[in-house]
Amino acid sequence: MTNKVVPIQGESVNDTACLWISKLDRGLSPSERAELGAWLDAAPDHERVFLELARCWDKTDALALLADVVPKAQRQAIKSPRSAKPWVWGGALTVAAFAVFMFVSPTWLMPNKPYSPEVLTYETAVGGLSRVVLVDGSVLTLNTDTRVEVTVTDDIRLLTLRSGEMHIDVAKDPGRPLQVWVKDTIFEAVGTQFNIRIDESQHVELLVTEGTVRVGVSPKVLLDGASEAAKPILLDDLYLAQGERVIVEGKTRKVESLVPSDIEVELSWQNGNLVFRGEPLSEAIAEISRYTSVEFVIVDEDLKALRVAGLFKSGDVAGFLNSLEANFAIRYERNGNQTFLRSPE
Repeated sequence: MTNKVVPIQGESVNDTACLWISKLDRGLSPSERAELGAWLDAAPDHERVFLELARCWDKTDALALLADVVPKAQRQAIKSPRSAKPWVWGGALTVAAFAVFMFVSPTWLMPNKPYSPEVLTYETAVGGLSRVVLVDGSVLTLNTDTRVEVTVTDDIRLLTLRSGEMHIDVAKDPGRPLQVWVKDTIFEAVGTQFNIRIDESQHVELLVTEGTVRVGVSPKVLLDGASEAAKPILLDDLYLAQGERVIVEGKTRKVESLVPSDIEVELSWQNGNLVFRGEPLSEAIAEISRYTSVEFVIVDEDLKALRVAGLFKSGDVAGFLNSLEANFAIRYERNGNQTFLRSPE
């Protein structure tokens, strides 16, 4: 397993480089070539990040056509082996690249022939919030403690969500669907926006904010090098439209429609906010806990059913505790990494 490192000074450099890489497949117009050349010359980091991404996404052939923009010596340099280090994308975002297993799946899920593409893994730390622009132009917004693996080929865009939550703004590409795998469920879209989350109990929740998403069941992929995969368990396809949410618990799928105000609350985390509208304190604590390493202990059982409401900054433990104290006279005591909540005296 080899890892690569690309230190990036700011998200904007990475985003712009990714957008230029995404345009290489269709070819650049003369004006775009001139614009790319000017951007590469603007700062040393621009050229370095662009070449590293081109190497990662195996775009060296496309670069060969840009002799007037990228000198031959620099194009050849990105083909040389690099030392083994982890990817670093600034902030709490870390990227690792590694070889992956062979896939076998139904025709609507994956290409018929097996392949071994490269996978990039994006992670956020507890309390982190990161934005990623993929090579195809799709934009991922990753919430706290999230891990997603990304593979982009000429036939498909595949994301595997291992933990956490993300919002996806899918770049339109009808010939190359984008699929998100979460446990045994697969979600497919061409050009749309949706929010997807897997919680500690391994329940999966998907909310469509634009377009349509197809829901199916993925095959059981063998990861031990076996020659063939088990036959997939197929269920009827489910289509979700804008404003609809599905909660998947095992083989059970519950669909519901949300009003715009509910959708706004569901997506408030993208602005660093948490909104509670009368949820039990136990549920509010569980949500707050996703954004901090602090462990909350509700000492008095009757407090768990207490209804709380308000807007809080994610990770602002002090603000949340002060609000509980001011509005409900709840006492709290900190002991190391633990915070104990008690009823008023």
